[in-house]
Amino acid sequence: MIRWLCYLVGVDYAQIKSGNNILLAFAALIIIVLSLASFGFYYAIYNTTESLILGIIIAAFFTLLILNIYRLVFSISEGELTKYDKFWDVTKFVLKRGFILIALSLFISKSLEVYIFKDQLKPHVSNYKNGLKRDFNRTLEIGLLKERQSIDEEYERRVYDDKLFDKFSAENAEKYALERNQKLIEIQEKVDLENSVIQQKINASNFFITKIKLLFTYIPESWLLTLMIISLFLSPFYVFLLTPLFTEYDTYCANASRQIIIDEYNSFKELYPLLMMKSMGHELEFSEKYKDPPFNTVRLEPPYRVLKKGSLLKWIEMFK
Repeated sequence: MIRWLCYLVGVDYAQIKSGNNILLAFAALIIIVLSLASFGFYYAIYNTTESLILGIIIAAFFTLLILNIYRLVFSISEGELTKYDKFWDVTKFVLKRGFILIALSLFISKSLEVYIFKDQLKPHVSNYKNGLKRDFNRTLEIGLLKERQSIDEEYERRVYDDKLFDKFSAENAEKYALERNQKLIEIQEKVDLENSVIQQKINASNFFITKIKLLFTYIPESWLLTLMIISLFLSPFYVFLLTPLFTEYDTYCANASRQIIIDEYNSFKELYPLLMMKSMGHELEFSEKYKDPPFNTVRLEPPYRVLKKGSLLKWIEMFK
Protein backbone atom coordinates (compact mmCIF):
# COMPACT_ATOMS: atom_id res chain seq x y z
CA MET A 1 0.00 0.00 0.00
CA ILE A 2 2.72 2.47 1.01
CA ARG A 3 4.78 1.46 -2.03
CA TRP A 4 1.85 2.24 -4.33
CA LEU A 5 1.24 5.58 -2.63
CA CYS A 6 4.91 6.48 -3.03
CA TYR A 7 4.69 5.63 -6.72
CA LEU A 8 1.60 7.86 -6.96
CA VAL A 9 3.51 10.92 -5.76
CA GLY A 10 6.71 10.11 -7.64
CA VAL A 11 8.85 8.92 -4.71
CA ASP A 12 11.09 5.87 -5.12
CA TYR A 13 10.09 3.70 -2.20
CA ALA A 14 13.19 1.51 -2.66
CA GLN A 15 15.36 4.45 -1.61
CA ILE A 16 13.40 5.07 1.63
CA LYS A 17 15.06 3.30 4.54
CA SER A 18 12.58 4.22 7.29
CA GLY A 19 9.69 6.51 8.17
CA ASN A 20 6.70 4.59 6.83
CA ASN A 21 4.37 6.58 9.05
CA ILE A 22 5.63 9.85 7.57
CA LEU A 23 5.26 8.45 4.07
CA LEU A 24 1.73 7.31 4.81
CA ALA A 25 0.77 10.71 6.23
CA PHE A 26 2.43 12.46 3.26
CA ALA A 27 0.60 10.32 0.69
CA ALA A 28 -2.68 10.66 2.62
CA LEU A 29 -2.26 14.46 2.53
CA ILE A 30 -1.89 14.42 -1.23
CA ILE A 31 -4.88 12.09 -1.61
CA ILE A 32 -6.98 14.50 0.47
CA VAL A 33 -5.85 17.37 -1.73
CA LEU A 34 -6.66 15.46 -4.92
CA SER A 35 -10.07 14.47 -3.55
CA LEU A 36 -10.90 18.10 -2.80
CA ALA A 37 -9.68 19.08 -6.25
CA SER A 38 -11.86 16.44 -7.92
CA PHE A 39 -14.98 17.45 -6.01
CA GLY A 40 -14.30 21.18 -6.40
CA PHE A 41 -13.89 21.03 -10.16
CA TYR A 42 -16.78 18.61 -10.61
CA TYR A 43 -19.11 20.76 -8.50
CA ALA A 44 -18.13 23.92 -10.38
CA ILE A 45 -18.40 22.49 -13.89
CA TYR A 46 -21.60 20.56 -13.20
CA ASN A 47 -23.33 23.60 -11.68
CA THR A 48 -22.14 25.79 -14.55
CA THR A 49 -22.92 23.48 -17.49
CA GLU A 50 -25.32 20.97 -15.86
CA SER A 51 -23.41 18.24 -17.70
CA LEU A 52 -22.46 15.21 -15.62
CA ILE A 53 -20.02 13.81 -18.20
CA LEU A 54 -18.30 17.14 -18.79
CA GLY A 55 -17.97 17.66 -15.04
CA ILE A 56 -16.33 14.26 -14.58
CA ILE A 57 -13.94 14.71 -17.53
CA ILE A 58 -12.77 18.20 -16.54
CA ALA A 59 -12.48 17.22 -12.87
CA ALA A 60 -10.34 14.19 -13.81
CA PHE A 61 -8.16 16.32 -16.12
CA PHE A 62 -7.37 19.01 -13.53
CA THR A 63 -6.92 16.45 -10.74
CA LEU A 64 -4.26 14.67 -12.80
CA LEU A 65 -2.74 18.06 -13.66
CA ILE A 66 -2.38 18.90 -9.97
CA LEU A 67 -0.88 15.46 -9.27
CA ASN A 68 1.68 15.97 -12.02
CA ILE A 69 2.54 19.44 -10.70
CA TYR A 70 3.45 17.79 -7.40
CA ARG A 71 5.48 15.10 -9.16
CA LEU A 72 7.25 17.72 -11.29
CA VAL A 73 8.23 19.91 -8.34
CA PHE A 74 9.40 16.88 -6.36
CA SER A 75 11.55 15.74 -9.30
CA ILE A 76 13.13 19.12 -10.15
CA SER A 77 14.08 19.70 -6.51
CA GLU A 78 16.41 16.69 -6.53
CA GLY A 79 19.75 17.58 -4.97
CA GLU A 80 18.51 20.98 -3.74
CA LEU A 81 16.71 20.17 -0.49
CA THR A 82 19.81 20.88 1.60
CA LYS A 83 19.68 24.47 0.31
CA TYR A 84 16.28 25.18 1.86
CA ASP A 85 16.78 25.03 5.60
CA LYS A 86 14.84 28.24 6.28
CA PHE A 87 11.10 28.61 5.99
CA TRP A 88 11.37 31.77 3.88
CA ASP A 89 13.72 30.04 1.42
CA VAL A 90 11.21 27.20 1.11
CA THR A 91 8.39 29.72 0.62
CA LYS A 92 10.24 31.45 -2.22
CA PHE A 93 10.91 28.06 -3.84
CA VAL A 94 7.22 27.11 -3.52
CA LEU A 95 5.88 30.43 -4.82
CA LYS A 96 8.22 30.35 -7.78
CA ARG A 97 7.24 26.84 -8.88
CA GLY A 98 3.73 26.53 -7.49
CA PHE A 99 1.96 29.62 -8.83
CA ILE A 100 -0.23 27.49 -11.13
CA LEU A 101 -1.22 25.35 -8.18
CA ILE A 102 -2.08 28.47 -6.17
CA ALA A 103 -4.39 29.69 -8.96
CA LEU A 104 -6.08 26.28 -9.23
CA SER A 105 -6.47 25.97 -5.46
CA LEU A 106 -8.08 29.43 -5.35
CA PHE A 107 -10.71 28.32 -7.87
CA ILE A 108 -11.24 25.03 -6.03
CA SER A 109 -11.60 26.81 -2.70
CA LYS A 110 -14.32 29.08 -4.08
CA SER A 111 -16.17 26.09 -5.50
CA LEU A 112 -16.01 24.33 -2.14
CA GLU A 113 -17.10 27.50 -0.33
CA VAL A 114 -20.20 27.77 -2.52
CA TYR A 115 -21.06 24.22 -1.46
CA ILE A 116 -20.24 24.76 2.22
CA PHE A 117 -22.02 28.12 2.56
CA LYS A 118 -24.95 27.25 0.30
CA ASP A 119 -27.50 27.75 3.12
CA GLN A 120 -26.11 31.19 3.99
CA LEU A 121 -26.12 32.11 0.30
CA LYS A 122 -29.78 31.18 -0.29
CA PRO A 123 -31.35 34.50 0.85
CA HIS A 124 -28.75 36.53 -1.05
CA VAL A 125 -29.26 34.47 -4.21
CA SER A 126 -33.04 34.85 -3.79
CA ASN A 127 -32.68 38.62 -3.52
CA TYR A 128 -30.47 38.61 -6.60
CA LYS A 129 -33.06 36.63 -8.56
CA ASN A 130 -35.85 38.95 -7.44
CA GLY A 131 -33.75 41.91 -8.51
CA LEU A 132 -33.27 40.35 -11.94
CA LYS A 133 -37.01 39.81 -12.27
CA ARG A 134 -37.77 43.39 -11.20
CA ASP A 135 -35.29 44.74 -13.71
CA PHE A 136 -36.76 42.56 -16.44
CA ASN A 137 -40.33 43.65 -15.60
CA ARG A 138 -39.28 47.29 -15.59
CA THR A 139 -37.62 46.90 -18.98
CA LEU A 140 -40.64 45.03 -20.32
CA GLU A 141 -43.08 47.64 -19.04
CA ILE A 142 -41.07 50.44 -20.61
CA GLY A 143 -41.00 48.56 -23.91
CA LEU A 144 -44.79 47.94 -23.92
CA LEU A 145 -45.78 51.37 -22.66
CA LYS A 146 -45.72 52.87 -26.14
CA GLU A 147 -47.77 49.98 -27.48
CA ARG A 148 -50.46 50.56 -24.84
CA GLN A 149 -50.41 54.29 -25.54
CA SER A 150 -50.81 53.56 -29.24
CA ILE A 151 -53.88 51.40 -28.57
CA ASP A 152 -55.46 54.10 -26.40
CA GLU A 153 -54.68 56.76 -29.01
CA GLU A 154 -56.23 54.60 -31.72
CA TYR A 155 -59.43 54.22 -29.66
CA GLU A 156 -59.66 57.95 -29.03
CA ARG A 157 -58.96 58.75 -32.68
CA ARG A 158 -61.72 56.44 -33.92
CA VAL A 159 -64.22 57.94 -31.48
CA TYR A 160 -63.10 61.44 -32.49
CA ASP A 161 -63.43 60.62 -36.21
CA ASP A 162 -66.97 59.29 -35.66
CA LYS A 163 -67.92 62.50 -33.91
CA LEU A 164 -66.20 64.60 -36.55
CA PHE A 165 -68.06 62.93 -39.43
CA ASP A 166 -71.31 62.68 -37.47
CA LYS A 167 -71.17 58.87 -37.28
CA PHE A 168 -70.84 58.58 -33.53
CA SER A 169 -73.02 56.11 -31.70
CA ALA A 170 -72.93 54.33 -28.37
CA GLU A 171 -72.77 50.98 -30.12
CA ASN A 172 -69.66 51.97 -32.12
CA ALA A 173 -67.99 53.44 -29.02
CA GLU A 174 -68.68 50.23 -27.13
CA LYS A 175 -67.33 48.20 -30.06
CA TYR A 176 -64.13 50.30 -30.14
CA ALA A 177 -63.77 49.91 -26.37
CA LEU A 178 -64.12 46.14 -26.60
CA GLU A 179 -61.49 46.01 -29.35
CA ARG A 180 -59.19 48.22 -27.26
CA ASN A 181 -59.69 46.08 -24.17
CA GLN A 182 -59.04 42.91 -26.17
CA LYS A 183 -55.77 44.29 -27.46
CA LEU A 184 -54.76 45.37 -23.95
CA ILE A 185 -55.63 41.88 -22.65
CA GLU A 186 -53.47 40.32 -25.39
CA ILE A 187 -50.59 42.61 -24.41
CA GLN A 188 -51.00 41.65 -20.76
CA GLU A 189 -51.04 37.96 -21.70
CA LYS A 190 -47.85 38.54 -23.64
CA VAL A 191 -46.29 40.21 -20.60
CA ASP A 192 -47.42 37.35 -18.34
CA LEU A 193 -46.01 34.78 -20.78
CA GLU A 194 -42.63 36.50 -20.96
CA ASN A 195 -42.61 36.86 -17.19
CA SER A 196 -43.32 33.16 -16.85
CA VAL A 197 -40.53 32.27 -19.27
CA ILE A 198 -37.98 34.48 -17.53
CA GLN A 199 -39.10 33.14 -14.15
CA GLN A 200 -38.52 29.57 -15.34
CA LYS A 201 -35.09 30.48 -16.65
CA ILE A 202 -34.18 32.21 -13.40
CA ASN A 203 -35.39 29.26 -11.35
CA ALA A 204 -33.51 26.79 -13.59
CA SER A 205 -30.24 28.75 -13.48
CA ASN A 206 -27.77 27.88 -10.76
CA PHE A 207 -25.97 31.26 -10.76
CA PHE A 208 -22.70 29.59 -9.72
CA ILE A 209 -20.47 32.52 -10.72
CA THR A 210 -22.90 34.91 -9.02
CA LYS A 211 -22.67 32.86 -5.84
CA ILE A 212 -18.89 33.29 -5.86
CA LYS A 213 -19.36 37.06 -6.18
CA LEU A 214 -21.90 37.01 -3.34
CA LEU A 215 -19.33 35.19 -1.19
CA PHE A 216 -17.00 38.16 -1.51
CA THR A 217 -19.72 40.61 -0.50
CA TYR A 218 -21.79 38.89 2.16
CA ILE A 219 -19.66 36.10 3.63
CA PRO A 220 -16.18 37.58 4.27
CA GLU A 221 -15.33 34.71 6.63
CA SER A 222 -15.11 32.52 3.53
CA TRP A 223 -11.68 34.08 2.92
CA LEU A 224 -10.40 32.25 5.97
CA LEU A 225 -11.42 28.97 4.38
CA THR A 226 -9.79 30.12 1.14
CA LEU A 227 -6.45 30.63 2.91
CA MET A 228 -6.79 27.26 4.64
CA ILE A 229 -7.43 25.41 1.38
CA ILE A 230 -4.57 27.17 -0.44
CA SER A 231 -2.28 26.31 2.49
CA LEU A 232 -3.47 22.71 2.34
CA PHE A 233 -2.63 22.49 -1.37
CA LEU A 234 0.84 23.93 -0.76
CA SER A 235 1.55 21.88 2.37
CA PRO A 236 2.94 18.81 0.48
CA PHE A 237 5.74 21.04 -0.82
CA TYR A 238 6.66 22.14 2.69
CA VAL A 239 6.52 18.58 4.02
CA PHE A 240 8.77 17.37 1.20
CA LEU A 241 11.23 20.24 1.52
CA LEU A 242 11.47 20.45 5.31
CA THR A 243 11.16 16.85 6.55
CA PRO A 244 14.54 15.21 7.33
CA LEU A 245 13.28 11.92 5.86
CA PHE A 246 12.92 13.48 2.42
CA THR A 247 16.13 15.47 2.79
CA GLU A 248 18.04 12.20 3.31
CA TYR A 249 16.08 10.58 0.48
CA ASP A 250 16.89 13.51 -1.82
CA THR A 251 20.60 13.42 -0.92
CA TYR A 252 20.75 9.68 -1.62
CA CYS A 253 18.95 10.08 -4.97
CA ALA A 254 21.18 13.02 -5.96
CA ASN A 255 24.33 11.04 -5.13
CA ALA A 256 23.01 8.02 -7.02
CA SER A 257 22.20 10.17 -10.05
CA ARG A 258 25.61 11.82 -9.87
CA GLN A 259 27.34 8.44 -9.72
CA ILE A 260 25.36 7.19 -12.71
CA ILE A 261 26.43 10.24 -14.71
CA ILE A 262 30.08 9.76 -13.74
CA ASP A 263 30.01 6.04 -14.59
CA GLU A 264 28.44 6.73 -17.96
CA TYR A 265 30.99 9.45 -18.66
CA ASN A 266 33.92 7.20 -17.75
CA SER A 267 32.47 4.49 -19.96
CA PHE A 268 32.25 7.02 -22.77
CA LYS A 269 35.90 8.06 -22.29
CA GLU A 270 36.99 4.42 -22.50
CA LEU A 271 35.00 3.81 -25.66
CA TYR A 272 35.94 7.09 -27.34
CA PRO A 273 39.51 6.14 -28.50
CA LEU A 274 38.30 2.71 -29.59
CA LEU A 275 35.54 4.25 -31.68
CA MET A 276 37.99 6.77 -33.15
CA MET A 277 40.37 3.92 -34.03
CA LYS A 278 37.55 2.03 -35.69
CA SER A 279 36.29 4.99 -37.70
CA MET A 280 39.53 6.95 -38.40
CA GLY A 281 42.25 4.34 -38.18
CA HIS A 282 44.15 5.91 -35.30
CA GLU A 283 43.51 6.62 -31.65
CA LEU A 284 42.28 10.01 -30.61
CA GLU A 285 42.09 10.96 -26.96
CA PHE A 286 39.10 12.91 -25.74
CA SER A 287 40.12 16.47 -24.88
CA GLU A 288 38.80 17.83 -21.59
CA LYS A 289 37.77 21.49 -21.53
CA TYR A 290 36.48 21.61 -17.97
CA LYS A 291 38.01 20.90 -14.56
CA ASP A 292 34.96 18.98 -13.33
CA PRO A 293 33.77 16.76 -16.17
CA PRO A 294 31.11 15.67 -16.95
CA PHE A 295 29.26 18.40 -15.05
CA ASN A 296 31.30 21.12 -16.77
CA THR A 297 30.86 24.02 -14.37
CA VAL A 298 34.51 25.21 -14.19
CA ARG A 299 36.29 25.78 -17.49
CA LEU A 300 40.03 24.94 -17.82
CA GLU A 301 42.31 27.89 -18.24
CA PRO A 302 44.15 27.94 -21.61
CA PRO A 303 47.93 27.31 -21.56
CA TYR A 304 48.49 30.69 -23.19
CA ARG A 305 47.79 34.11 -21.78
CA VAL A 306 44.90 36.06 -23.24
CA LEU A 307 45.73 39.76 -23.40
CA LYS A 308 43.09 42.27 -22.49
CA LYS A 309 42.25 45.28 -24.57
CA GLY A 310 45.02 47.88 -24.29
CA SER A 311 47.57 45.57 -22.67
CA LEU A 312 49.76 45.49 -25.80
CA LEU A 313 49.92 49.28 -25.85
CA LYS A 314 50.95 49.36 -22.20
CA TRP A 315 53.70 46.79 -22.93
CA ILE A 316 55.10 48.94 -25.78
CA GLU A 317 55.07 52.06 -23.61
CA MET A 318 57.31 50.26 -21.10
CA PHE A 319 60.20 50.35 -23.61
CA LYS A 320 59.93 54.00 -24.52
